[in-house]
Amino acid sequence: MEVAYEARRDYDDEELDKAQKKAESDAANQKATKAGLKAVSKTGGWWGAAAKGIDKADDITGGKITELAGKGLTHANKVAPLGKAAQGLTNKVANSKAADSAYKAYNAKNKKGADTEDLDKLKEAKEKKEELDKLKEVKETKKGEPKSSPSSSEEKAKKEENKPEVEKEVPQEEPKDDDEVDTEQKKGSGVFKGLLTAPIFISLIPILMPIFIVVVILISMFGVVNEFTDAFGVSEVAGLETGGLSNISSDPTQNAFYQRVNEVKMDFQSSGKDFDPVVIAAVYHSLSTYKNTVYYDDMTTDNITEIANAMFKDDVYDEENFKIKLKEEVIPKYLNISETSIDSMINDIFEYIKNYNELVGKNKENYSDCVSGDSCTYELNGFQLNKTKSSSRSIKAKDIYVRLMQCGGDYGGTAGKPLEGEELVPFEKYVLGAAYAEMGDISATKNAENKIKTQLVVARSFTLARHADVGGWRSLKEENGKWILQIGNCTRDQLYCDPDKGCSKSKSSKFHLYSGKGKYAGTWKSALGENHPYRKYAQEVQGEVLVNNKGYVIQASFQTLENKRYTELANQGFDYKQILMTVYNSGRTNFGAAKIYKADCGGSCPSEGGEASTWKQFDKRWASVKVGTSGKTIKDIGCTATSIAIQIARSGTSTKVSGEFNPGTFVKYLNDHNGFNVGDFIWTSATLAAPNFKYQNVVDVSGLSKKDKYNKMKDIVNQKDVYAIVEVMGNTGQHWVAIEKAEDNDFRVMDPGFSDTTLLWKKYDWFNTSRIVYYKVNR
Repeated sequence: MEVAYEARRDYDDEELDKAQKKAESDAANQKATKAGLKAVSKTGGWWGAAAKGIDKADDITGGKITELAGKGLTHANKVAPLGKAAQGLTNKVANSKAADSAYKAYNAKNKKGADTEDLDKLKEAKEKKEELDKLKEVKETKKGEPKSSPSSSEEKAKKEENKPEVEKEVPQEEPKDDDEVDTEQKKGSGVFKGLLTAPIFISLIPILMPIFIVVVILISMFGVVNEFTDAFGVSEVAGLETGGLSNISSDPTQNAFYQRVNEVKMDFQSSGKDFDPVVIAAVYHSLSTYKNTVYYDDMTTDNITEIANAMFKDDVYDEENFKIKLKEEVIPKYLNISETSIDSMINDIFEYIKNYNELVGKNKENYSDCVSGDSCTYELNGFQLNKTKSSSRSIKAKDIYVRLMQCGGDYGGTAGKPLEGEELVPFEKYVLGAAYAEMGDISATKNAENKIKTQLVVARSFTLARHADVGGWRSLKEENGKWILQIGNCTRDQLYCDPDKGCSKSKSSKFHLYSGKGKYAGTWKSALGENHPYRKYAQEVQGEVLVNNKGYVIQASFQTLENKRYTELANQGFDYKQILMTVYNSGRTNFGAAKIYKADCGGSCPSEGGEASTWKQFDKRWASVKVGTSGKTIKDIGCTATSIAIQIARSGTSTKVSGEFNPGTFVKYLNDHNGFNVGDFIWTSATLAAPNFKYQNVVDVSGLSKKDKYNKMKDIVNQKDVYAIVEVMGNTGQHWVAIEKAEDNDFRVMDPGFSDTTLLWKKYDWFNTSRIVYYKVNR
């Protein structure tokens, strides 16, 4: 196999730089806070008086108040725009309980020392170790003092304040647990603990009371993001989508917890099961914030595994079963509380998951304009070229085109001259062709999707960064208003094979690739078909680039060794983001990969089915629509109707539904035309709404072997203009999903209840697949 990226790379860690940057950011925001207070103090009235008081109190406390507020701003700026974080500020001012709770939560967190490091000490790497040693000594001297849980500020406080109201529902008051006593002891802890007993502080209480509220408001403004610190943490470590936001933790205990969650996740994946690590974060969040008695160290690998196992019934994720397990087994293991309180916690767990997904846009995948070739805008902060070399050149480039260049020397031609007969290639098309050229057509191999997606992101990242390393005729710059990227079409840089024409290679042992058959040794690689899996995978990761903690694009070098690691990790159940984070944070390619940056590519085409394939029965636009005369809603029992609506939309056939067609309008139309038997979908009723969408048959496949079941279903799905849905739970329940296509002895499906697209038998037990219903469109 020919391999590209001949140059070897070695990298050093950048911990000192990160520490200095954080310190400078905190200091800058503290300075900004002070400037803001001076400005507000001139406005008069309550706010002006409060600002003057804060300024005075800041002098008394040695700058602790503005230091605290400045750090809050640093964290907020890392994870969300200030305007968004400030939403609901008026409500927070009115709610003194929330303000007081946020203050207590901050103090509890501060006992860990995570936010009170001396800024100057951060500038010296060796003093970081001294600081950790110091923290250990403090911990030893505080034996017997209750630990603080560094999870979630505002939500923790909110539960503490509201708990008495929840407990009123219990007939008899429960005895106080030790943790309730601990909570009382904690009330005086934190930054201002020593100040509270100082005579000068007592004399300033009338002034400091409004100051206290204002400061707490500054902190609590950012509580909505801090609340999800653990969700961000486990998602980042697992290489999952965080919506461009970031985990802000610097606590090694927290980060060790995130690593344990990811290890358990990977272990489950290797056995054919998978779970969302945010669910673990949500359970921990609820446990740790309820009474402050559960800590990160309590979440051992065994305990995380127990929680993960509770999510599954017969190796399939089952939400209702999970709720039962939470109530009967998981929560009672950690807390001795009332049944009413447990029910409240379970609601909070699923609300936490829902709110996090909405925050990061997880339920609304930002898909691209497919592979349109010229639709992405890249805002690049710089380039990480090897372990010690980087470039801070920033670029904002739209509609990039690639000029294929000759490499000279053993490769033939003249180095720095355009490759003869080749046109400018739209960048996204180039990335697709580069991945294809480097890996060949491996789409039929085991776990091909994640190997190919890994190579696509690597190819894009390498191409964007290559010019900053080698320079010379390799460049990325504007020419007559158009962004042009020049790179050699040889293994010294990267191979590119035209996905639409195929490619041939020159006669030399070190060769160039040319589009089509050309004048050389015939066809080396054939063109990719219109519906080839490579095209779909390229569409799904369009615009994605591997970056470090500074946002610098990583020159992700690739050789045979890296290719083998992609395959090994994919075969272990890693998805492509996990593969990237693993490979480019270890060994010779330890480049400090931090996350996946996604360019602005606009548009929406999440799969071959378009936007409709992401429709969910719980979408708030139609979740509450009643189904037939059952009294239940689409959210409750609408998986069948939603799956059929997905297929009608995918088919492109016309409907009789007025206005926009979606699951809600579809069900409303059927309600008006007797499309349901109470709440059961009448198969032929789909044709009432879409006359050319004709019901064909329902086929029972229960009892068949996996091979026979696959072949029977494939024969149906592969018919021209056929659209099918399948029941996936058999005698364990009932749930219908829409089939997109047959793929690798499985079926890619669009699930109205869970993830957007997934492999049917990777998610659900093949044995429980019981019936397939299919329709055909008359064209």
